[in-house]
Amino acid sequence: MHALTIFALTLLLAAHMRGALPGAQRALAHVAILIALGVALGTAWEIAEWLFDALTYGNAIRGKTDTMTDLLADTVGAALAAWLALQKVG
Repeated sequence: MHALTIFALTLLLAAHMRGALPGAQRALAHVAILIALGVALGTAWEIAEWLFDALTYGNAIRGKTDTMTDLLADTVGAALAAWLALQKVG
């Protein structure tokens, strides 16, 4: 599932970069790409927390619920940011 999702999003990004998408699909591509980038940044943050805990005596990660709640918040924030950004552009 992870591989197929990233594969599809990467193809969408490639099509967008080549200018191969018509107007309506381009707007949807912008939303998907912006949300994916926001979630990717949130995931990088979670990896940084995991590394901190692995390399020090830290306790940044407090279980699956903490991580999943953070990723859900990242997704909501990314979706809101994508919507706001497109309101200014379109």
